[in-house]
Amino acid sequence: MTPAMCTPRDSETAFPEKRAWIIVGTQILVFGAYFLLAPRPAGLTGMAIVERLYWFGGALTLQGVMVGVALSWLSTGMPRSERNQRDERDRAIDRRATSIAYFVLMIETIMVGVVMPFSHQGWEIVDASMASLIVAEAIRQIVIILGYRRGWHG
Repeated sequence: MTPAMCTPRDSETAFPEKRAWIIVGTQILVFGAYFLLAPRPAGLTGMAIVERLYWFGGALTLQGVMVGVALSWLSTGMPRSERNQRDERDRAIDRRATSIAYFVLMIETIMVGVVMPFSHQGWEIVDASMASLIVAEAIRQIVIILGYRRGWHG
């Protein structure tokens, strides 16, 4: 058995795929907790909206810190050229993932902005609009993971 056959699967994983796994994992943790724990005030008053935006901003900041720490730990000992090296396949996978996520975001925007006001009100619409941003980015990262896992070349 050659040394290349003995290496674990993780060492063969492309850095953009590892980054996508980290982003999806932190999104599930942070925004799952956000949507379960953030208080929902009774009305859409000015202070209630500001308070809710603080919670959302805190969740975004926490996710950013978690992703930053995980990526810096992951890239320890990895040459910068290896982390930043992107070829045609990387760009094609990213382009495909972005276009799919954009399509999903447009559908979600139509649902939140055109359909939901007739059947929902208040914080349900606000939460749905925030969730649509999170879901679109999660789908983008999942398509990136699938692009590397399934060997999509564009």
